[in-house]
Amino acid sequence: MKVFVNNTELAADLWIFDKDGTLVNLDGWGKIMEERLRLIEHRYGKEARKKVEPVLGYKDGNFDIKHILYTTRQETSEECSKILGIDKNEILELFKEADSILNDGIFRPIPGTHEVLSSLMSISTVIILTNDLEKRTERILRELNIPYHRVIGSDTYPYYKPDPRLLTTIMKEYNINDPQRIVVVGDSTHDIELAKSKGAIGIGVLSGVETKEGLRKADFIIESIADIKIKEETR
Repeated sequence: MKVFVNNTELAADLWIFDKDGTLVNLDGWGKIMEERLRLIEHRYGKEARKKVEPVLGYKDGNFDIKHILYTTRQETSEECSKILGIDKNEILELFKEADSILNDGIFRPIPGTHEVLSSLMSISTVIILTNDLEKRTERILRELNIPYHRVIGSDTYPYYKPDPRLLTTIMKEYNINDPQRIVVVGDSTHDIELAKSKGAIGIGVLSGVETKEGLRKADFIIESIADIKIKEETR
């Protein structure tokens, strides 16, 4: 099989995909943040909720998904801890409790995700690289029947996107010397920055948080993962 993006053939040994906005819709994050705020208000009061609303993506009552996707759970919990003067582990436990709404099926796969990843897995390695937690990501992907070979989360290594050490480590682990044999697909500038930091191929998708202008440094820009075309070789 051969892989084409915008009518250009790409031959890669490793495909790295972002999760949120690339494989999975973003709607669920607003619900998770609202549940976190509900728990904070219930335990610490309305003033505490008001103080941390900007940290959890709210400004003037409106939720900005981009703020959340460009930070990690670790960073968010540390900031809430400092603002409220509450132990970070207590905040993390509250965040964990808020994750109970994952049982409500708040996430959906972006159309084409299963088909594209299934086909790619037959000819190369597929990694999901996300700033979400590793185990939570595995849970979401499993429930949505999204296939992959491996998940790398923000808690897998001491560093996370767009830190170039991620690609350095991955290249060593998979014995890849040529970065042009790696494709990074994502909806954020962090995904493209990560790809370009080591000379990998970067594909920006418009199904998430960024515009074409925001993804202008990508090698390719596509509407969604469904625009990655896998075709049988003809003989």
